[in-house]
Amino acid sequence: MSVRGRGLAHDIQARLRRPSSAVKRGRGQPRGPSQQRVRCLARRRGRPPGRLSWRSATHLHQEGTMGAKSEALAKQFEAKVQDAAAVMQKLSDVDWKKTTPGEKWTVGVVAHHVASSHEGIANIVKAVASGQAMPTFTVEMLDAMNHKHAQENANATKAHTLVLHQKNATAAAVAVRALSDDQLAKSATVLQGVPAMSVEQMITGILIGHVDEHVGSIRKTVGA
Repeated sequence: MSVRGRGLAHDIQARLRRPSSAVKRGRGQPRGPSQQRVRCLARRRGRPPGRLSWRSATHLHQEGTMGAKSEALAKQFEAKVQDAAAVMQKLSDVDWKKTTPGEKWTVGVVAHHVASSHEGIANIVKAVASGQAMPTFTVEMLDAMNHKHAQENANATKAHTLVLHQKNATAAAVAVRALSDDQLAKSATVLQGVPAMSVEQMITGILIGHVDEHVGSIRKTVGA
């Protein structure tokens, strides 16, 4: 989640109005898997290529396309994670202790906040996707949680933060990849004052957007 207090609801709503680049189609891109893809799936099942019944071909087509959207979202998230890791890795000890103008935290705390938040956001995504009832967060609740995190992790090291970042991001990417299209379409109200969001919107607007926002803040602070 964003940490900018009452600006959070506005930020998420703005993100929801942007089209997701993760699932855009290029001009002329086929809507389904190629015949070669179907044949590869057939070979794995021990069937000779070219001898698929209509029913088998349809089933294999569905199998080949199932999860394509979640895979694209996971890859988009992983690209942001890799970019964030590269930025963190280059930070000097002096950079780590600088204070960001946006969050009013040290760069080290912001980096640790990014690393530690993947898990919590992914858990929200999984809960909504599985149909679990979700408590509605308020801006005040988020502010309190973030303030506590900043105090408890004021001395977090870069080495520890990078390990945590990779560990939590890997788990979050696995969770995103496991989602079906039906689960991506499920929705719930997560933040008070913000309309209900679909699971897909949570991934693009919160999970991915969260990395974007804070890494952008770090870049501005250190001049990267």
